[in-house]
Amino acid sequence: MDARNGASGGPMGLLTRAAQFVGAAGIVLMVVVSAFAAIQRYVFHTSGAWIGEIEQYLMLMTVFVVSGSAYTEGEHVNTGMLVRLLPPRGRRMAAVATDVIGLAFCAFMCWQGLLKALQLYAAHIRSGTSLQTPLYLVALLLPISMVLLGVAFAGRMARTIHDGKGSA
Repeated sequence: MDARNGASGGPMGLLTRAAQFVGAAGIVLMVVVSAFAAIQRYVFHTSGAWIGEIEQYLMLMTVFVVSGSAYTEGEHVNTGMLVRLLPPRGRRMAAVATDVIGLAFCAFMCWQGLLKALQLYAAHIRSGTSLQTPLYLVALLLPISMVLLGVAFAGRMARTIHDGKGSA
């Protein structure tokens, strides 16, 4: 954890560690599924249509769930070079503005994701493979990830406002 960002303790640190654990578990599961697919294909000369679907869902889950953790740890693409040219007060203002815009984006995307998940649930739409995965479960990855990312934006904004140390 990056103690500089304050992510190592409290509920924010716990949420960050949980997201990182889920992301790491997703990667491990992708490796296991891929190894199983390779064994199935080259040893038994068969393949399951569901393998690609599982790998796609694991990849989506891993990327989306760890997005807030990556933001908290400062491991995202940003305009840090430009912001470093500003005086300290300007950097704090830019950090708060970024977090406000980020929170608005997360709220909008969370709402849209929930609407899509409800639409898919009501229509009973499932994937076209043999797994027949209810697609509303896949659509729920978006609002879940937006809540996690929103918590990261809110945490950094609170730190920036409180002590001026949350800025990049």
